[in-house]
Amino acid sequence: LSEYVQLGRAFSIRMQCRQKCTFLLLSLVQYSVYLNKIPVVGAIVGGESANDGEYPHMVALGRSCLYPDGGGCVGGYEWFCGGSLISDRFVLTAAHCAHVGMSNPPTVVQLGAQDLRQPALIVAVRAIVQHPGYGGILSYNDIALIELSSPITTIQPAYLWPSETLPENVPLIATGWGKVGHFEEPSMTLQRVHIPIVPNNQCNQLLYRNRRLRHGVLPTQLCAGDPHGGKDTCEGDSGGPLQMKLPLAGANGKASLYYIVGITSNGGICGTVNRPGLYTRVSSYVGWIEQVLQMTPDH
Repeated sequence: LSEYVQLGRAFSIRMQCRQKCTFLLLSLVQYSVYLNKIPVVGAIVGGESANDGEYPHMVALGRSCLYPDGGGCVGGYEWFCGGSLISDRFVLTAAHCAHVGMSNPPTVVQLGAQDLRQPALIVAVRAIVQHPGYGGILSYNDIALIELSSPITTIQPAYLWPSETLPENVPLIATGWGKVGHFEEPSMTLQRVHIPIVPNNQCNQLLYRNRRLRHGVLPTQLCAGDPHGGKDTCEGDSGGPLQMKLPLAGANGKASLYYIVGITSNGGICGTVNRPGLYTRVSSYVGWIEQVLQMTPDH
């Protein structure tokens, strides 16, 4: 093994060998997940393509391609994580997608895209603010804010859900351009999937403690996933929203608002039975988010 890189639902292993690399890679990942030593992290499994303009706040995080002739590059950029526009200048994402210690952090974001291959609004990153409690290895406090170089005035941001309690009978929706299966390719079109919440006490019984989840699932996190498997976030969905759509009061059902409940953070093999995905609980960080926005000029 020449290099090992693991970041949330962003996971890769690079090897130098002459033969049987594919077999070795698959065996290593499968065995590691079996031992629960390497949790594989954030694409949409079991979902469907979103409609154009359906999730206007959805953001793709990009950086210059290291290997422009290789796969996964679109327009000279590698789109590797998701995020949510929450104000005219800030994008909410996972800290493992954007933190100050990254050797190749996001430098641009793409907004208003349904298909990453089609022209859309690309804006440069001005600054990255990671949560001070994020430690890089552990999955806790996996939240960051990206300040954009110019304000966005043509796209409606999403709202933050401020309460730990969620409305009953309101489906949660995960969106992203990640892989549609654990060993599949990322999707170029935005995918969506409805997944139910898994209570934290139940999730702690389903997700074993490991090097990234040393203290178990904390109240600042939440779990979601189909208990029968087949519907989940996957690699490449990290940083994207777990959200709900609520009708706007007084609009007679003609308008709705999106509220961000969670941020795609971590998980095992995508879509596995009784292995829910792990999300950062946004309501636990509303105070920190507001503090960062208030400290920034023009807010």
